[in-house]
Amino acid sequence: MPLTFTFKPVPRKPTYEFVSGTAGKSLPAEINNLKPVYEPSEWTYMDRKTYPKGKDIVQAVKPLNGSYYDAANDGTWHFKGYDFDKKPVSDWEHDGWNLKFTGTWTFTPGTYPENYKFVSKDPSLSLPEEITTYIPSTGKNYSNGDTVLATAPLKTTYMDFVNKGTWKFEGYDAGSKVVNKDAVLFTGTWSFTPHRDKVVSILTLQ
Repeated sequence: MPLTFTFKPVPRKPTYEFVSGTAGKSLPAEINNLKPVYEPSEWTYMDRKTYPKGKDIVQAVKPLNGSYYDAANDGTWHFKGYDFDKKPVSDWEHDGWNLKFTGTWTFTPGTYPENYKFVSKDPSLSLPEEITTYIPSTGKNYSNGDTVLATAPLKTTYMDFVNKGTWKFEGYDAGSKVVNKDAVLFTGTWSFTPHRDKVVSILTLQ
């Protein structure tokens, strides 16, 4: 009795691949956990040219999240997109009938600001609020490991008429600091010198 064979096409579903778009940075394995989770349609290669118009399009699905914080490298990965968002089934290559979307992620290193605060050298004296307006503001951000140089105050002296004396900027706790996965804080100290009472002598001419 002759053997009879019946051809049955194997339906395929699209797959997803994630790659790094940043030179020198390997994509963390955890990002693969962000691949789309859904029940996609199935297609067969032999029918690729006969699907009804509008139902022959393979549509890419976005990742579960478009960003991923990479603690090991101190930065964030951002999803930039797929090699294409959609494509007719008939355009897919027959290389293994591989319905694959390739998504690219780019890495942005973490950045940290430099901050400043002013304190009184004498704990019993409160620093006038006006002196806080002398705090520098550079608006700069730095990467981990960068060396940050302290910026001088906008002014280094302040005449305090309420307490009858002069405040003078003495300096920061350090002239420079290295970023260590956190904002850099420079603490500036101000000292107060009271004004001396002036003695005015009046000479009376006789």
